[in-house]
Amino acid sequence: MWIYDVETLRFLAVNDAAVHTYGYSRDEFLAMTIRDIRPPEDVPKLEQLVAGESDGLQHSGMWRHSRKDGTVFDVEVTSHTVTFQGRNAELVLPRDVSDRVQLDRERRRSEHAVVRKSEAALRALVDHAVFGMYRSTPDGRFTMVNQTLVDLLGYSSASELRGVNIARDVYQSPEDRGRLVSQALRSDVHDVREVEWKRRDGSPIIVRLSGRTVRAEDGSVEAYEMIVEDVTERRTLEEQLRQAQKMEAVGLLAGGIAHDFNNLLATIQATAETVRAEHQGDAVLTGEIEQILRASERGAALVQKLLAFGRRQRLELRPVNLADQVREAALLLLRVVPASIAIKLVFEDAAATVRADPGAIEQILINLSTNARDAMPEGGTLLIQTFRSVLDETYCATQGWATPGEYVVLAVSDTGVGMDPETLRHVFEPFFTTKPVGAGTGLGLATVYGLAKQHAGLVHVYSEVGMGTSVKVYLPRSGEAASPAPRVAAAVVRGGNETILLAEDEESLRRAAKRVLEKHGYTVLAASDGEEALEMLRANAGRIRLVLSDVVMPRLGGPQFIARARAEGFRTPVLFSSGYTARDIEQTAALEAGASLLPKPWTITDLLRRVRELLDAPEPG
Repeated sequence: MWIYDVETLRFLAVNDAAVHTYGYSRDEFLAMTIRDIRPPEDVPKLEQLVAGESDGLQHSGMWRHSRKDGTVFDVEVTSHTVTFQGRNAELVLPRDVSDRVQLDRERRRSEHAVVRKSEAALRALVDHAVFGMYRSTPDGRFTMVNQTLVDLLGYSSASELRGVNIARDVYQSPEDRGRLVSQALRSDVHDVREVEWKRRDGSPIIVRLSGRTVRAEDGSVEAYEMIVEDVTERRTLEEQLRQAQKMEAVGLLAGGIAHDFNNLLATIQATAETVRAEHQGDAVLTGEIEQILRASERGAALVQKLLAFGRRQRLELRPVNLADQVREAALLLLRVVPASIAIKLVFEDAAATVRADPGAIEQILINLSTNARDAMPEGGTLLIQTFRSVLDETYCATQGWATPGEYVVLAVSDTGVGMDPETLRHVFEPFFTTKPVGAGTGLGLATVYGLAKQHAGLVHVYSEVGMGTSVKVYLPRSGEAASPAPRVAAAVVRGGNETILLAEDEESLRRAAKRVLEKHGYTVLAASDGEEALEMLRANAGRIRLVLSDVVMPRLGGPQFIARARAEGFRTPVLFSSGYTARDIEQTAALEAGASLLPKPWTITDLLRRVRELLDAPEPG
């Protein structure tokens, strides 16, 4: 401790502990002032205190002192005003706390390091988060953005993004931000909302926003803190799924309609052919019947288009050279494409094969070419190409329905009027058409879609108004060599005298088929379902030489009826008939191996030929 004169600041007395601590002798101390034990840089502060204190220097608290050897240490000072030797003086008790101060400094440095490390970790967490994050001002400026948001919006840096106007440069519609801000004034917690944003290049994205409003102490809005999730791809896939589900539902409906139409058309054709044969001498009646038959044929063609769209059409797939098939089918285009349209054929890989039904390939090409023709009323160019293509996983992920692999592509392009985006959204829907009433059924591309799906392929349409249209049909490439088309035997139309069991639930068709068969010499036992047919088979086991059965019937379907008959030991040949609905296809999967199938609507020639083939076939050994 020591005592110093308040006026002169000279030491008046010091104890031994002060002499030992500071390194000065007692005489040296008494020749010094309190300025002399301060580091030089702290003396101005001391002078300010001296100048400001009229009643003496009050300096209790923390100070820095220096020893005789120049070392500086921290002291905690307690000071008391006293009278010493008749003078105003201060009794000072300094305590060396340099170790404690050093510990405090190290603790603070450690705390600061932890804080800096935590801040760095938090920043890394924010920057590498899956979602974008930002803090913005009420007037629409970013004050903080993470790297995910920078990348999402396509900017080069966070500083560049912080310089944009959110409403104008980020929102597709500035009014959308205005509405969200208005809603934020009513609640400080922002529910998840989807809005349309745009990237730096102007490309649109759909984002989900959620977050909170940050308010100042006076309740005013200080900032908005938001989390941003890019849901563009999810929305695209959901839209594709909804479209696929819609197409599947329409396909099922089309298949059901086609089934009923097939039964009606089979009845019409069989009855009309029978009447025509019975009245060949009546030219007027024969002409009217011909009109009925032509109308039923057009109806059958329409049904086939419905079945193709609904993927219910029966196809005979075999390895074929796509270029050869297109080249042969292109000869038919001369009848549907006018001379004002130039047809160009380009086969980039003439050896590529696919597993396909040649008739389906022809139907696809005719439908696409007819659409292209109608899009070029003033003439133009129709380009037909085949080439190989590889669809990778990245492309397939964006489509939602494609399978990676090698494909052979049939591309049909025109220089016509093109289509707007709204029309493109509906091009595969059956009965959707932009043509005048009576000028088209709207089944052209719907049929192409269904046939491509049946071939495990896909269809891609690109079009712009005034720039034409390009339709690409992707068919999986086959490693098999192309096989020649099977020879079709000449139709044999003759009857017989055998007994046939006919199982058909449609009364009009059952009656028509029975009349046709009986007219050609057969004895026909008719049943309305599988249960009744099984009873007749049991009762006439020795007489029945052939069973003609529909696939789908009430009580007991055709495949189930035959399965039970086989279990009871009957080996009678069977000819199934089907309209190829969804249920038909499910049930035909249960048909016995090698079962014969006659598609509806059949003609009398088809029916008699197939019946005769089975009756004349040698019995299984």
